[in-house]
Amino acid sequence: VIVVAVQRYVAGVTSDQEHLSRQQDQTSQTFIVLSNIQHDIARAGFTPVASHQTAALALPITIQKCTINNCQGDELVVRYWQYGTGEIKDCVGHKVAKTNNWALVENTYRVRKSGELACSGNGGTDSDTFALLNHVHSHSWTLGADDGKGQLLHICLTTQMNQADQVAGGSHPKTCDNSTELVAGQAHRTTELEVLVRPQTIGLGVMVQAEGGQ
Repeated sequence: VIVVAVQRYVAGVTSDQEHLSRQQDQTSQTFIVLSNIQHDIARAGFTPVASHQTAALALPITIQKCTINNCQGDELVVRYWQYGTGEIKDCVGHKVAKTNNWALVENTYRVRKSGELACSGNGGTDSDTFALLNHVHSHSWTLGADDGKGQLLHICLTTQMNQADQVAGGSHPKTCDNSTELVAGQAHRTTELEVLVRPQTIGLGVMVQAEGGQ
């Protein structure tokens, strides 16, 4: 009896560790994805030369309806200039064409109907995407008003996992699309993030002059 009890206890601990590992993996992956998107947004709107008006980005951040058939809700488009003497790549890893070592990068984040959050870059095609996160139940991108000091971009991701693999935290009562129709047998978790989008009038040339005291 003692041996059987110990075996069952060890099996239960091992199972809990496996479930906790899956839960931690999904949570960690969500934060990594949001961190990468935040880094992209931090570069949005930069202009290589302040006096070069044709290089200015009128819309460094765009929220629009999905431009491909197999995605849901809105997609987020992030545009920024990047300088480099070597290759400059988009979020898919494709090389972006350069002019005088400057490249205009355009990354589009969208959620497929399969629940996969993916990114498409301007160096490839819309069907050529890089998967970032699976099991997304719902999502939203909301851009606040521009007060001259920048705009707040509100990002929301609701992920789901099998309830049998959920060992802590439970389901979050709120989803990004305010839906009450949660998937049966799944545990849901909502993660929200607000990111400041810099004012579109700030150019890289202006910043360099300011640092040089001219």
